[in-house]
Amino acid sequence: ILRRSEVYPSLLAALNARQESADPLAIGAIRAAWPALVGALCQDWPAPVVLVAANPEEARRLRDEVGLWLGSGRPILAHPAPDHLFYEPDAWARDTVVERAGVLDSLARFRTGHLPPLVVTSAWATMARTVPPLVFRRATLHLTSGELHPQHELLVRLVGLGYELAAAVEEPGTFCQRGSVVDVYPPNWPQPLRIDYFGDEIDSLRLFDPATQRSLERLQEAMVAPAAEAMPAYGAAAAHVLRNADLSGCDEGTQATYAQLADALSEGRGWQGLERYLAYLYPRPTTLLDHLPQGSLVLLPDQAATGDAVMRLENQAQALRAEMVAAGKLPGDAPLPYVPWQPLSAALRSAGAVELGLGTGESVALLPEDLFQPAPRLGGHLRDMMGALAEMRLDGRRVVAVTRQASRVSEMLKELDIYVSPVHALEQPPAAGTLTLVDDAASEGWAFLPGRTVLLTDAELFGWVRLRRQACLLY
Repeated sequence: ILRRSEVYPSLLAALNARQESADPLAIGAIRAAWPALVGALCQDWPAPVVLVAANPEEARRLRDEVGLWLGSGRPILAHPAPDHLFYEPDAWARDTVVERAGVLDSLARFRTGHLPPLVVTSAWATMARTVPPLVFRRATLHLTSGELHPQHELLVRLVGLGYELAAAVEEPGTFCQRGSVVDVYPPNWPQPLRIDYFGDEIDSLRLFDPATQRSLERLQEAMVAPAAEAMPAYGAAAAHVLRNADLSGCDEGTQATYAQLADALSEGRGWQGLERYLAYLYPRPTTLLDHLPQGSLVLLPDQAATGDAVMRLENQAQALRAEMVAAGKLPGDAPLPYVPWQPLSAALRSAGAVELGLGTGESVALLPEDLFQPAPRLGGHLRDMMGALAEMRLDGRRVVAVTRQASRVSEMLKELDIYVSPVHALEQPPAAGTLTLVDDAASEGWAFLPGRTVLLTDAELFGWVRLRRQACLLY
């Protein structure tokens, strides 16, 4: 309904011309309508869409809510934040390491004409420094069936690309070797890859089921991307920097750690928690934004909140850094593991980032202010609620109620001689003057005035909401 409205083509045109605007742009939608709006844009935008939430919790919530509108057709990728504050010595979870690398791989592999992904990230995840795009692309292995590629060289390369040796390959980012067979599980692959050797020649490439070990599909070639942003293969230059770091103020334990890390990197070996030293591996500050293909659309739910979040993390990092330097746990000349707000905000402007909300006083609104309005709250009074639903229907509005109580509401509507069977998905826009019950959950409702459409959730119907991972598709 939104995509068929008169305002939608002008919105797409304004977004396509966003780089020409000297003023910041804001779409001007209310919070409740953001997931539907992002879902609509993802269906029409020909390049990746990146949604940068203020914090990881909001990113998780938006990812689930946008999934309600996209269904299973469009890939939705989570770009997680580090598991610990900048400068904290603890290693990141393996899932975090591999998921972040998987997002970079998806962006590197995107080609015009293919189905682009939606990447949902946060300010914290975006400000964390990462591997430069050219380094990442050059590190990706291109394997071809029938080529000469000695097995021991492949195993060394996999370690250098951040893969971990395992007894059996069950999780992305791992590999194992048994005789002439090497199994590897690249990020973002639906199944792991089995590389069968005959001498130094790759005899076959096959996908296989890690649970049953059965082959699924034979491949002629395969692109094996890095499994981590911090790759030991690029440690030689970092080892030189580490050996020349000013450790005069550090305690013996820190000095020993830096010496051992330099030795490991000079030999191309892995290191637990190498992400902490990523800035030594790649001196040029780089973020997720540097990996975006041309034409990508960057959306900010709330730019002010994003800036506040980045500056709070900066302040925390500076305080922790000062403590660690004073305690002899960190050299005073250690590079920043993040990109501060000033250069990050400049990068967002350069990427043509657009705010989903109302923006600031300087922002140019792309949609009329009253296009979306909050949905009416029916307060949980069942008889009044049923009457309000019937009245909106008779008034010619499209009413869609997304509720976990769909069966209960359907039974109650029968008392008003309104017969509506709950559904799990909408495959066509509902007609005007109809009421549709969807058995699912959403966080907030909204009213779209041009389409005379009202979306109601449990929050409006009953005054409460219980969310889960949504799977239905609404148009």
